[in-house]
Amino acid sequence: MTTVSQIEDAFQAIFGNADQVADETGFVQRRHPGKVTGTGFAVTQTLGLLVPGGGAMSDLAYFATHVGTHVSPQALDQRFGEATATFFMELLNIAFTQLVAADPVALPLLQRFSEV
Repeated sequence: MTTVSQIEDAFQAIFGNADQVADETGFVQRRHPGKVTGTGFAVTQTLGLLVPGGGAMSDLAYFATHVGTHVSPQALDQRFGEATATFFMELLNIAFTQLVAADPVALPLLQRFSEV
C-alpha cells in the first residue's frame, strides 16, 4: 500500500533533483530568475499534461507560470531536443529507483524461490 508520505518522498526525490540533473545533462546551461529550470520544466511537462486539455503548448506555458516559470509556448516547444530526452531519461531512472525501493511487499514472495 502506498501512503501519501511515500508519494511525497518520491516526488521530492524526482523533482528535488531535477535542477541538478538539468545541469548535468546540459538541459539548462545558464540560470535566470523566472526562466526555465529543470524543476519547472519537469513539473510543467509531467503535471501540466494531467490537466484536462493540457496538451497544447499554450496550456503548458500557462501552467508553467503556476510553478514560477515564465516561458512562451514557442520557447517551450523549442526546448525539445536531445538534451531534453537525456534529462527526462535521468529523471525516469530516479522515478524507477523510487518505485523499486517503495515496493518491499513482493520480496517475501520472491524469496520462496531459489531461481527464476
